[in-house]
Amino acid sequence: MIYPRDPRDRGLTPGGSESSPNRRASEDRMNQMLERLHRRPANTPPPYAGLLPAQDVEQALAAARRAAEILRRHGAARVLLFGSLAREYGFTVDSDINLAEEGIPEDACYQAYRQAAETDQPHPIHVVDLKSLPESQRSKVLALGRVL
Repeated sequence: MIYPRDPRDRGLTPGGSESSPNRRASEDRMNQMLERLHRRPANTPPPYAGLLPAQDVEQALAAARRAAEILRRHGAARVLLFGSLAREYGFTVDSDINLAEEGIPEDACYQAYRQAAETDQPHPIHVVDLKSLPESQRSKVLALGRVL
């Protein structure tokens, strides 16, 4: 539970007792929601508002593949898709497409990244150099990313 800084903000009187039955009802609703989420089968993705239809996700994957091809033409030895699109769930209207590349020479990075980001589709494409990521992020991208 997250506690506000001021005890009055969390419905407690200076003596420490609850001042409102609404607080108890709100906590009960929150606990019920958390119980439902914890009972969800392990292979079921969490509920997200604004999930896109499968056709839109496929279009975003196709855009990621086109961007990966552009990056390979500029010298990328490997291109990884990571983030919500790579997880196959949680990709929403507001999501972007995250790619990590390995092998593009530094003098060609700007042009390669710009061309990859200019694909005609509604989700912005962000490209990062894999070796520029901190080790903790790099290991996550390598473990969870999908090679394109």
